[in-house]
Amino acid sequence: MQFNLSSSIDWMTDNAQTYVTRNIKKNPEIYQNVVEKKAFTKSINMDSFQKSSIALNDARLSISNTYGFLGYNTLNLSGISNAIKDVMMEYKLENQKNAEAEGYTPIDELFAEYSEISDEFIISTLQLAETVEKPKDAQDMDDLKWGMLINLGKEIGMNDKDGLMEITQQDLKIYYDLKHHNTQEAFDKLGEYDQNGNIVKRYENPEDVWKDIFLTDSNGNFLKDKAGKFIRNKDFTYTTSVQVDNSVGFRDLTWSLYDVDENDTVKVAHYTAGNIMNLTASLIDGNDAAFTYLANYSKSAVPNNKSQYEIDLQSATNDAEKLFIYKKALVNSYHFFLDSVKILSPDLSYQGQKDTYSDKLDNSKWVTFNPNKKGSFVDEANKIRKEGHEFYKYI
Repeated sequence: MQFNLSSSIDWMTDNAQTYVTRNIKKNPEIYQNVVEKKAFTKSINMDSFQKSSIALNDARLSISNTYGFLGYNTLNLSGISNAIKDVMMEYKLENQKNAEAEGYTPIDELFAEYSEISDEFIISTLQLAETVEKPKDAQDMDDLKWGMLINLGKEIGMNDKDGLMEITQQDLKIYYDLKHHNTQEAFDKLGEYDQNGNIVKRYENPEDVWKDIFLTDSNGNFLKDKAGKFIRNKDFTYTTSVQVDNSVGFRDLTWSLYDVDENDTVKVAHYTAGNIMNLTASLIDGNDAAFTYLANYSKSAVPNNKSQYEIDLQSATNDAEKLFIYKKALVNSYHFFLDSVKILSPDLSYQGQKDTYSDKLDNSKWVTFNPNKKGSFVDEANKIRKEGHEFYKYI
């Protein structure tokens, strides 16, 4: 069974284009500085810019274009696509010797296999990146990654750029759980009370949880410290369903990682552009195995330094090469991600899993814990776990 997230990526493309168009119509003056900055940059580096194909140059956006003052024109996408193809053929010729290596797949075949990673998707994401000024902590972030992060924010209802820089993989687990697990079916089976007899808080919209995870003022605005960072609500508690034993194969999300890291986990902004794309698509799709694979990345799995595609961007001599590097990076990341998930979960869930989510609920109870307090999840979950099935207590 082929597992792809094409529908999720289509949503991300449409979401980016809709947001860009709406904001330019409302505030076209915001993008004037973007155009002037680009024009100046190109004028001092015109020799390398002219190396781009004529088709790509023709596709550059003019100020009179419908979309406003952004870098590329999706209405003239064929010119951009032809330019990327030219660079792709040059890349194939330069790497011809690799074609005989075992397991090597030519880049054009990967592009064709994962056609959902389209030129339009990349251009839309780059356009989206230019609608929101990067915060201080993201000044060195490449445009594609920033666009992916903004698109994630649109999906999860976090529209503050400083908030996007603070959200961790653990925070996303809470949003994911609310969106895909804390359903009416769950409340029908588990009732309204948690392990301590308290009423379980319900969220009408999953994105409302951000105003509990982070502190807000009386008007509902997020509070920030002097450095502009969001302030976490240390008293925040969250309720999730936890199985009483291991008799059902449908696994819970791995909440016990909170007890190891004290929520000092990887920030989503530290993921690569490809992994932010995969994480967003998995979150939209609602596949537990795909989402969990990415949301449980350890710190060692997230590079502290620049990724390879970010390094390659520094040597790009024109726009066509830059776009090709972006596309190659996304396709390779997507390819590796899908292969990894299928190895772990051939049936698109968990390996060997035969039970359904409904079976899991029949074996579960509500458990409320404090994500900011070490040991909270394990201590609270063990209150409902059967003897011999308690979670290991971290010391």
